[in-house]
Amino acid sequence: MGRLARRITLVALLGALAFAGCAKGGGGEPRPRLDAGPGVDAGPGADAGPGVDAGPGVDAGGGTDAGPACVDDTIPDDCAMAEMLGVVDVGGSTTATGKIPVLSDSDWFVVQFPPLSMPGELGGGTPTLTLEGDSTMVFEVRASCEATVTCGEGVPRELTSYTFTDDQSAMEVNPEDMRDPDVEDYRVREVAWPSELYVRVSRRGGPVDCSDYTLTVTR
Repeated sequence: MGRLARRITLVALLGALAFAGCAKGGGGEPRPRLDAGPGVDAGPGADAGPGVDAGPGVDAGGGTDAGPACVDDTIPDDCAMAEMLGVVDVGGSTTATGKIPVLSDSDWFVVQFPPLSMPGELGGGTPTLTLEGDSTMVFEVRASCEATVTCGEGVPRELTSYTFTDDQSAMEVNPEDMRDPDVEDYRVREVAWPSELYVRVSRRGGPVDCSDYTLTVTR
């Protein structure tokens, strides 16, 4: 009887260990006879660890659904392949929307503001660029892929708005030379008219996300 009692006690002890730690996903009651090892449920609704549901709709923390992966836009990140926004005439406008999902990403655009040829009209209109996005999104303006645009306040970088006000051009006649009085005198313009601008949208820091930005161009 002594050996039989010990065998019965040992079998009962092993049976108890077999069920230890086996739980339904979400913290339910033990599920006997489905033990795949300590702490692992081989049935549906497996528990993947404390507080984490391995099923669909995985929670990324803080009650936020991780959702699908962030997909970048198709706007070129190379100036040589800049997306053309077209010609903006006086009173015209155009917009572009994109994403900057990683810090190393940038979107390049090119837009044209042909100057008016009418005497006394200066360049014509007020070329303006405005960026709407989160607080880390900015843009810079260039005259070409190689040349920066300069202005009285320095090189226009990390901007959210840019305006070219052509108030330094005039119809001037110098009586000491033989200039034609009907020809515009642009010698007093400190910065060349921005007939073509390259615009690079990027981030100046994190955090990054999949939110959109909108670049609006008016004249």
